[in-house]
Amino acid sequence: MDRSTITPSWFETFAALHSARSVEDLWAVLLAWHGTRASAAWEEPHMLFMRFHRDQSLDAEVTAALLCTDQRWRNASHHVVERIVASGVLDSAQTEALADWFVDEVFEIDVGGEPSRAGSDAGTLRRPIWPPLRRWAAMHILERDPQRWRDLVDSASTLPSRDAAALVAGVMDAADYLAPADVPLVVSLGLQHASGVVRLAALPVLARSSGVDAALARARADPSGKVRAWKPRHAAEPARESNPGGPTRAPRSGGPASLFD
Repeated sequence: MDRSTITPSWFETFAALHSARSVEDLWAVLLAWHGTRASAAWEEPHMLFMRFHRDQSLDAEVTAALLCTDQRWRNASHHVVERIVASGVLDSAQTEALADWFVDEVFEIDVGGEPSRAGSDAGTLRRPIWPPLRRWAAMHILERDPQRWRDLVDSASTLPSRDAAALVAGVMDAADYLAPADVPLVVSLGLQHASGVVRLAALPVLARSSGVDAALARARADPSGKVRAWKPRHAAEPARESNPGGPTRAPRSGGPASLFD
């Protein structure tokens, strides 16, 4: 069938999303074909999530996954997942499930086994996992289980290049959670990675472990102009005072430690 003859307009998809009366109705719209271009606006999916789950966390991780992986908000997927998690609706098990889904080679989700609920011909659906979601997931996983960093690096070898780079960059982002003995190897892996995204993510870790001068020297020798342009951030950041209510992580001392800046 020629999708161009049935693709709804942006207004029709907008109306369908906001007229959904149940979470199942929302899922059906999210799973239906649409031609809406990717947007960098995160407010709409966050609002939809809160509308259905502010007072009801049942299946909230499913809704979160469908919103984060929807083409409509592909360019804002990192903001969508961060805002949803920050809302406090998801409990720890739901957040862990979301992270585990986003590091898998393939993301398939059972939306209930009833085609009428999801608007699909099958209960199991395959969704795209945008690279920023993989990066967020890797960091979240290592925050709670630092020993998994080797497994994440190994699993990245089975992914397409951009997805692999995002996953390994997430490992670099989580270096503060790793055992000190593991950090030198993680930094070495990051600096030798084929992707400039990963090498950029490794530079702040190198700056914290070996000093800013060492990180700057390594950056200036990189074949990528973007990596060579890396600069430490610490000079522009005031020192953080200790937090009497809990532990405080040291401020990052280097350039873009995220795909999201």
